[in-house]
Amino acid sequence: MITKDQIVPMLLEACPEIQTDWQRHRADWNDEEAGIYNDLAVFAHFIVNAFSKNETARFPAVFQVIEALLSDGTEEVKGAAGIGFLEDLQNIASWQPFGSDAFLPWFGPNSPEVWK
Repeated sequence: MITKDQIVPMLLEACPEIQTDWQRHRADWNDEEAGIYNDLAVFAHFIVNAFSKNETARFPAVFQVIEALLSDGTEEVKGAAGIGFLEDLQNIASWQPFGSDAFLPWFGPNSPEVWK
């Protein structure tokens, strides 16, 4: 089972380009615990911004991690992946011209059900 403490390291490994945004987030919280939902919002914002710049090379790896969280995570991890990442992604992207459905091609088998 994937635990909450494994989420961020897995996503950082899947998307090393987020390091600048991640370090800024950590600094904003004075390197204290921000909470997994705040942490995952950083990743959701990054993915939406990357899509807007057509920088999607890391998307398969990121969405593979999300799929792993949804299928192999504890209940807490599944909730964080669904609400903390997918729901944030949906909300953030809904304000963009491309809309939230732009991310559907990268979803695995569990993500669409959570997305609904």
